[in-house]
Amino acid sequence: MENILKDFHSAGFLLSNPKICCKIKKASAQNEHESCGIATPADLFILENIHENPKTHFLINPVEYFKILHSHNIWFIWHSHVTGDCEPSFEDIFSAKAHAYKSLIYSVEKNKFCFFGVNPYTSVYFSF
Repeated sequence: MENILKDFHSAGFLLSNPKICCKIKKASAQNEHESCGIATPADLFILENIHENPKTHFLINPVEYFKILHSHNIWFIWHSHVTGDCEPSFEDIFSAKAHAYKSLIYSVEKNKFCFFGVNPYTSVYFSF
């Protein structure tokens, strides 16, 4: 129950600080492929998607990921879905379990966000 409350608190923080989501929306709207990055309490990192099929998948460069991991407190990993909804795919959930951070997905097509965690699985959907 404590993890669920933390998820809702984090989602509430996002809702009360729309600048973070606006930056994600702007970065995502400028690309024909999935945008991705890392959010820390102090910064929003917009990183290169190095996946071989970036229109439908994302992969953060491991060097960039570990550089941020070792120098910042990661709040969540984010990426966009260019088409479709912001519902996490099986791969999104699998990836979130592997990195053990909260995740945020922005649907460019639907203009909607999903903030989720996986231990246990909880999700909050919202839009601006």
